[in-house]
Amino acid sequence: AKATSNICTNQGLIALRGSLYLAALGPRGIRRVGELCLAKSHYAAERIAEVDGFSLPWTAPFFKEFAVDGPRPAREICAELAAEGILPGVPLDRWFPEHPNRLLVAVTEKKTRADIDELVEALARAAGRNA
Repeated sequence: AKATSNICTNQGLIALRGSLYLAALGPRGIRRVGELCLAKSHYAAERIAEVDGFSLPWTAPFFKEFAVDGPRPAREICAELAAEGILPGVPLDRWFPEHPNRLLVAVTEKKTRADIDELVEALARAAGRNA
């Protein structure tokens, strides 16, 4: 009631939404969501690493986000795939200019195997445009 901007209200609504989601899931549901995120992100990382020109820069454990190095600037790949309605990830050159080809990919429980396979196929097409 005393806020002078809507920032506090927005933060409160986001916190409320998150709380409701976790409460609706319950302990078993939260565990299941975590297991799905882990399995799907690792499936995606393995599949992307199989595409010619793509590799995983690190072997450290990850949960649902991982970096990949591509054959071309990540910004170019993102722009091309966005035109196809696919968001492949976030180019990391803004924060790490020494890695213009590095892309941060996130996979959650909401993505299906078909969604992941479509992403991999799109990345393969984008890699093929390198020549």
